[in-house]
Amino acid sequence: MRRPAAAERVPWSVEQAVQFLAHCRDADPAFADPFEVIIGTGLRKGEALGLQRRCVRIGDRVMFIRHTLSAIDNHELVLTAPKTKKSRNWVPLSDRVAAALERAMAKSHRGGQ
Repeated sequence: MRRPAAAERVPWSVEQAVQFLAHCRDADPAFADPFEVIIGTGLRKGEALGLQRRCVRIGDRVMFIRHTLSAIDNHELVLTAPKTKKSRNWVPLSDRVAAALERAMAKSHRGGQ
């Protein structure tokens, strides 16, 4: 049996993204910064979850995508190579995304407090 064709994805407008991020900051601030990074860089979910501190250079406003967090048999999580060779690349960071990454890294360094 063939898999049904995936529906075409329609990206959010800037206004929709800003509205979503404002809602995240109000509803669950812990998720606001990771969503800011995903929206601001275009990372795939697994790339964002596989991001490691050593791959982020806040001062240079870049990060390098080395890994993707993948699930094996829907239960074992492993770091794998990115989906495509093109995905394994430097990603520029805007000031807004860099600030979100700094906040997220500070929270993880303090144990999420």
